[in-house]
Order: sequence, then structure tokens, then C-alpha cells
Amino acid sequence: MARKITKLNPDQEKRLVEFREEWLAHGLNTAPADFETAKVVITDFYRRLGKNTPLFYCFSSPAVCELAVNFIFLLLAKQHSQLYSQLDSQISSQLDSQLGSQLYSQLGSQLGSQLRSQLYSQLDSQLDSQLDSQLRSLKPYFLNNRWASQHWLSWEAFYLFANEIGVQYKPGDLELLNQWATISKSACWWAPWDGICCISDRPRKVSFDDRRRLHATDGMAVQFSDGWGVHAIHGVRVPADVVDRPDLITVAAIDKETNAEVKRVMIERYPGGMEAWLRDAGAVPIDHDERWGTLYRKDLGDGSDPILSIVVTNRSPEPDGSFKRYALKVAPDLHPLPTEYNKFREGDPQPMTALNAIASTFGMTGAQYATFLPTLEHES
Repeated sequence: MARKITKLNPDQEKRLVEFREEWLAHGLNTAPADFETAKVVITDFYRRLGKNTPLFYCFSSPAVCELAVNFIFLLLAKQHSQLYSQLDSQISSQLDSQLGSQLYSQLGSQLGSQLRSQLYSQLDSQLDSQLDSQLRSLKPYFLNNRWASQHWLSWEAFYLFANEIGVQYKPGDLELLNQWATISKSACWWAPWDGICCISDRPRKVSFDDRRRLHATDGMAVQFSDGWGVHAIHGVRVPADVVDRPDLITVAAIDKETNAEVKRVMIERYPGGMEAWLRDAGAVPIDHDERWGTLYRKDLGDGSDPILSIVVTNRSPEPDGSFKRYALKVAPDLHPLPTEYNKFREGDPQPMTALNAIASTFGMTGAQYATFLPTLEHES
């Protein structure tokens, strides 16, 4: 029996980082798809299943693929047989035999968290919600039969890196693995039926914040050439107007929103900022201190954690001599938050005081902040 790999040596650890970034670049590629290469690989998949070469239909996005497939099946007056499960069965479970959990946690799961949980799940949810709310007459033919190859490539990268560091596969398995890798590097999503295959182009824009969460405040975070895509703020998928027209966000709209994450994004983008929302929404002051500011609380009424914010005034004057006010969001229990300068884990809950609130934004307790940082002047 082949020796199972459970630990990487220093050279392999270094190569792993490089390899992961190489494959992440493939997953985030926004260049036009190489449809011809994808067709060659998919044609061979059909051959392996004993099927004839399908008619290929290539479109600008998964959304247009769904529209097209619905139209094609309507014209044909029937739905062709899906080949998803047959293709899935060609992924050999024998590839797992020499691999340990450490390798997957370092490569597969890290790539997967970036691509599958962000790009794939957000696009999948967007298409599903549009089918449900805007395109009710369409059936999810493409959505239910798709291979999200570009955004599912973590499994291919995992097995290929294992092969690079010495894991041996059967020749046929390695050939098939390389074919799957080729199509993931060539196109975005695709769906096979008996006689028909639909392939989507890649997105033209993918934007993230510094924590690698889908994020854009100047349009879509993911956008295809036909204009379809996803609006997202710090990883939260939101309606287009939350990004494009924050001036239209109202207290009533925030109260009506049922998704707690979307609601919090709307509050952050409320016209005039957090302080304006606190005022307009009737937030309750729960502690005031001349030195530290005023701590406000607003219950959202949806069972989620309340919003707590400390309103302060910067001690340093602006060039025009004015003093800028800030409304800083803090944790519901005022535990010290990790910061760029304080890498410690989140601290314990603190009493509801303005001092503890402002201290928590610096990753400190109230006692630590009062002792080690200069006193700031805050708006009463």
C-alpha cells in the first residue's frame, strides 16, 4: 500500500503557497473564455460516456445560459437527459487513497472558501433568486445541471498538487483529472445534456475587500459582459440600489428588510452615516460621558443582535478648525475587537459604558484604554 502523505516538508510548504495563488488566479480570471478548448474537452467527456458530440451553445453569463436553455427546450418541446451524474461518477474515489487531511486543509479548503463560498454561492443564489422573483416562468434547467468549473476548481488543484509532490495516480485517472483542470481554466460554468451543451463566459469584473470578501461600492462586485452579476458589500449580497443609490435608503426600508446581514449593510450606507441613522431611527442613549462620548443602542426587532454605536468627536481639528464627529459601531457585548495593531483574540464582554465602547474599538478594555491612551475629547 502506498504511503499516505500527512505532512509537507519546508520546500513543499513553500510550493504550496505558490501553487494556491496560481490556481486562485485561474478561479478569478476575468479574461474572455476559451470556448474552443472547453469544447474539445467536453467532446471527449461525451465520447467517454458513449455519446455523440453535442451541439454547443456559448453565452455571456450563467443567466443568459438559463434563458437560452429554457428557450431551446421550449422549441424542442422536451427536456433532454442530464449527464451531470454520469460525469460525476468519472471522478475516481481512488484519488483520495494517498492523501491526508493536512493537505486538503492547506489547499483545497482555502481555495474553496474563496471561490466556492464567495463567487459560486453568491452567483448561484443570485440566479436562483432571480428565477424565483423576476423570471418565474423559467425553470432552473441550467442551474440544476451546471458544473461551476471555474469556481469549483479547488478539488482539481488539490489532486494536482498532490501529484506534483509525489502521489501516483493511474494513468487514466491522471488524464481525466487534467481534462477537468483544463476546462476549469478555460470557461466559467457549463451544463451538459444528451445532444446539447451550454457554456458560460467568465465574468469581466470580480472585486474583493481586504479580507477577500466580494465587495464593491461603485457597481457590481461580480459582473459579466451582458451586465448580469452580483452586488455585494463585504461579502453580503445586496440589492442593486443599496450600492448604486444609497441616497434612497430610508429608515422604513431598513425596518422592512428581513435579512439581518443586508439590514446591517443598509444601516452602514444610510445617508449621513451611522449617526444620522441612530438619530432618525430613534436609537436610545444608554450611557453618556463627557470624556468618552455617548453610547447608543437600537434594537432591530428581528431577533438579531442590537446595533450599538459610540458617537464621538475627534480631538484633532480639521484644517478649517472644525471637529469631525464619528459614530463607531461596536460589538453588542462591547468585547474588545481585534485591530491591525492588536492581534489578540476578541476579549470578554464589558459593562455597557461609553468608555468601554470606545476602548473596544482599539482592542482594549476600558481600564486599559483610560490608562495607556491619551484622553480624547468627545461630543456630549
